Amino acid sequence: MKVNQLSMQANEFIQQCDRRTTITDKEIVKEWLKQNGIPVFQALLDFQEKYGGTNYSFGGKLNHSCTLDVMRHSATGCGMPKVFKYKDQYMVECLHFIYEGVHKSGYMDRAGKLYYVNSGNPYPFVNNIQELLEKHAIYYRLLQKQKQWVVRELYESDVTAWLSNAEQKPIPLLEASQEDSTWWQSHDGKLFVSIHRVAGSRFAAKAYAADAAVLQQHGLSSNLSLQGFPFSCYYDPEKETVEMENTKEIYCFNQRLYRTCNYSRVTIQQVKEIKEVPLYLSGQKDIKVKNHVEEFLLKLPNLVLPTDDYDPSLIEFARQSGDEMILKLISYLADMKHPDDRNRRTPAEHNLDRLLYQEYLRRMSVVAEGQPVKVNPLFFYPYHIARAPEEFDIENDYFVIKRMRHSYVRSISKLAFFYMKCAQQGNEAASQAYRVYEPLLLLYCLGGYILKEHGFIEVGGGAFHQHSWQLLIGKEPIDIYRRATEAWEQRNWEHAIAQIQRIKWAEKNVAQSRVSDEMWNVAFARIERKIGIDPSEFAFRSVDEQQLVFKLFAAYPELRRVQGTLAHWICDSYLQWAVLLDRKHPVAMKYPCLYEPFIELLRDENQAEAWEEQTMLLIALLEQESILNYADALRGNDH
Repeated sequence: MKVNQLSMQANEFIQQCDRRTTITDKEIVKEWLKQNGIPVFQALLDFQEKYGGTNYSFGGKLNHSCTLDVMRHSATGCGMPKVFKYKDQYMVECLHFIYEGVHKSGYMDRAGKLYYVNSGNPYPFVNNIQELLEKHAIYYRLLQKQKQWVVRELYESDVTAWLSNAEQKPIPLLEASQEDSTWWQSHDGKLFVSIHRVAGSRFAAKAYAADAAVLQQHGLSSNLSLQGFPFSCYYDPEKETVEMENTKEIYCFNQRLYRTCNYSRVTIQQVKEIKEVPLYLSGQKDIKVKNHVEEFLLKLPNLVLPTDDYDPSLIEFARQSGDEMILKLISYLADMKHPDDRNRRTPAEHNLDRLLYQEYLRRMSVVAEGQPVKVNPLFFYPYHIARAPEEFDIENDYFVIKRMRHSYVRSISKLAFFYMKCAQQGNEAASQAYRVYEPLLLLYCLGGYILKEHGFIEVGGGAFHQHSWQLLIGKEPIDIYRRATEAWEQRNWEHAIAQIQRIKWAEKNVAQSRVSDEMWNVAFARIERKIGIDPSEFAFRSVDEQQLVFKLFAAYPELRRVQGTLAHWICDSYLQWAVLLDRKHPVAMKYPCLYEPFIELLRDENQAEAWEEQTMLLIALLEQESILNYADALRGNDH
């Protein structure tokens, strides 16, 4: 096949793609680029003439889609294509990808090579547009056969063994092969292998199989995790499990995905074939999610203290000290089966973990204050402070510790138990020490986790170095049981506050930006009425706006500088909506991400002048189309 000439298969693929209205005439494109100071390459002009406006997707537009168009931004009035300069080389934006709701761009250099940009550096992903289209034509061919495929990265040894297997006799797809990229398929069309040699790459190829059994038949199975295409997932055929998106908690609008505070990836059991994945994603098969926090908080008020787990004198001491709950937590943990997906936490669950860990750090710092010992959250053993023996053996005396299946739970429980025993014997310092571990015991009961690696501690959805733990200490002491319950019952509110706090307000230019309260009240009320909210109903009127504003400013005083601007009204409306969600208002529950696009606008745009125009555009769009649940959108999928 001639260089830069598409195969028959790729041409057929291009013919069935959508073509959006755009400018493709070389002279007009060239003149427009020059007028706007954008570098002009012959390869760029050829690209636009042949493929400008081409649009296609795999598994849905928000899952995996691509638009080929240098003029895309100019045609929609949203500005010019971006120009990226690296050293002395210029690259021009010409590809627009959406992958799992995230928008990315592809850039072309003077030679026609295509790059993506990450952290200010360009990374080539194909030598020319033809190579990309040949690859995507194969994708199209795969999805004509079935909607989901197993994917596995292959080592060079895997590839060599497979190609040399006389019995298998793989078929080369010569038309689809381009320079450094070659494609092969099995005789039955159930296995495709892409060999793309990249210097320094750990893997030499990628296999696309109709199911895991096909890989095994061709000697390509391994202990490496299997992934999925076009819907991203991790598939374990032996355990019959799939880890994937929980589309119940994802909503789509304006070609973007928004996730609720109850979102996390989930593990689905009893998945016998990879072909079942689209059925779960689209809601045709139900995704069952275990809610460890909800389950435990319902049990919390009625937790019992098994008298067989402890000696009567210790139980009496705990009751007199008001610490009976610590023993209840230890007994609960001893019989608790920890979930395999414990590291798949929702933002709401991460918030609980963070609150409890901060209280643990606060208690630890109080106990250690003024003591001549070094304190580290990775290993807080206060035997010097309590003047207790360093060596202790609780497990042989108390079977409740032996019952624990996981070392991290056993370790914390032993420490709490040991220092409580010391306190029972009159050790005053130990009476403070054992209470330090109580927040961690509750954290583990709620399904939380703490990871430790290379000196970093990961908890609550974030990571920090062990030597900077003082920065995370809770400011005020909290009743961990009341606060955990409150944070869970008001999780949408707490999530909204966290989202507002993440906005870099110091970078926002709000000078001379003051808006009409009435105008925006009317505008936001309009989109709420459209989806069924009646502003006069009690549930809506009972939201105390003044109290919301007070809480918001108390949580983040820096927000006072945007008071009276559109940002203030967006945040206020966002918080009101969060309150309705926590009250389980039926309309709010149907559209939980109604205000997420506006918060995203505040996060991404620094100029207050642009807020008003873009907010009106978002409101106009919301009046034309609703925010859809992602599973519903996939059911009405248009490839």
